[in-house]
Amino acid sequence: MTSAAESTRERVAAVRRLFHAPRGFLFRAWTDPALFAKWFGPRGWTIDRCEVDAQAGGSWRAWFRRLDGAVVFVGGVYSKVELDRLIVFSWDTNPEGARPESLSEITVEFCDVAGGVEIRVTHRKLDSAQAVDMDVGWNSTFDSLEDFVDAEAVHRFASPSAGGREMSSPSYSGGCNCGAIRYEIAAEPVMAGHCQCRDCQRASGAGHASHMAFPKAAVKLTGKATHWDKPADSGNIVTRAFCPISGSLVYSLDSGMAHLFLIRAVSLDDPGRFQPQMAVYTASGFAWDHLDPALPRFAKMPAMSRPQ
Repeated sequence: MTSAAESTRERVAAVRRLFHAPRGFLFRAWTDPALFAKWFGPRGWTIDRCEVDAQAGGSWRAWFRRLDGAVVFVGGVYSKVELDRLIVFSWDTNPEGARPESLSEITVEFCDVAGGVEIRVTHRKLDSAQAVDMDVGWNSTFDSLEDFVDAEAVHRFASPSAGGREMSSPSYSGGCNCGAIRYEIAAEPVMAGHCQCRDCQRASGAGHASHMAFPKAAVKLTGKATHWDKPADSGNIVTRAFCPISGSLVYSLDSGMAHLFLIRAVSLDDPGRFQPQMAVYTASGFAWDHLDPALPRFAKMPAMSRPQ
């Protein structure tokens, strides 16, 4: 390849999207052939066949069927794979295999952020036309992944009355102090942390409250709670749900995160499963309220990433 040709392949397409699903599940969606075949590619495309060997030196190959019925081949080789964190692979549209120096390269990062997991795709070594096409293509591929994540949630957690199958054994269970309100959650938390805002301090009677957030679609709730609504400093309405008998605060809902169900960690049958990821509203924390110094700290609620 000439130096002039090389200079035309300096463009980068970079896209990112917030997903409300466990990081491990999202990583498997990119590396498990059975899951990968269900979603990868622009919205509306399907995969007739794929091969995925997601390890350094392993290869991937996929035969896509476009909306017009045409078949498109894409493959490549993995150069780096870090469990639940990072995938780097090449992009080759030649079924016979193109020269390595002519291939573009994709980096996929899985990053924990407030509100979920942000997936960041950076596609390097593109020419100008390719960069425009791949920006559109990757955004559409993220649309496909969103559809897949939503469909998996419905499939796994649909109730029998909605025509779905019975909820599987709960990953998490808990409830109020007297047992009148119970929940079962067949999913992993999308975030967990301590909050030192004044509302949480007053509600807990301590220096902070500890919360876990789960996809609402994964929750089976029994019992009737008493609700109290109050605006947060973000302008969202926070609904706190109490047991009318014991007075226990069991869960909360936030109008700005309507897809999430937030529980108090102490309401779990096994509170030892709580693993905090951060501390928020530390600006109103007290010197006597000692939290793990290794936790990321935010003076208020960190900015929530939005799909782009």
